[in-house]
Amino acid sequence: MTDTPVTIVSKGPSDALARHLGEGSAALLGHLIAVADREDRLEAGSGEWKQRLGDAETRQAARLSVLRALATSCIPSNFEVLEAVVGGATTPDALVAATALERLALSERIGDLVSCGMLVKLPERGAILASASGTEVVRVVHEATDVAASALRSRP
Repeated sequence: MTDTPVTIVSKGPSDALARHLGEGSAALLGHLIAVADREDRLEAGSGEWKQRLGDAETRQAARLSVLRALATSCIPSNFEVLEAVVGGATTPDALVAATALERLALSERIGDLVSCGMLVKLPERGAILASASGTEVVRVVHEATDVAASALRSRP
């Protein structure tokens, strides 16, 4: 059996996943910075830490946030939930049926995916939606899976 190179051809903009992950992480980190700044000021702090927040620390926080989003979404049970939401299941009951996860386990997975920006929860509507990042992760995994399966079928 010889190894044959596989070429992945993107069906969308090549930077879509990176852009959505970056934008999602920036939104989450921006919120965390605002909360930490407010807490710092309320706890008799000066808010100076925010002023000292440098480029290196910001870049490191962004990197860790992106890695956490990818790692969390690629845990098989979490990916199954993400995939079901992208596929149209938008309520907890629909997700229980689509994933066969128990309600508490499902709630934990949803919480993890919301906390890293892959899902958005709309409690007033009882809905769960995929973020742009979550949708792109599912698209990329499906595309890579198709490429891998095709490459395996073409092997002698």
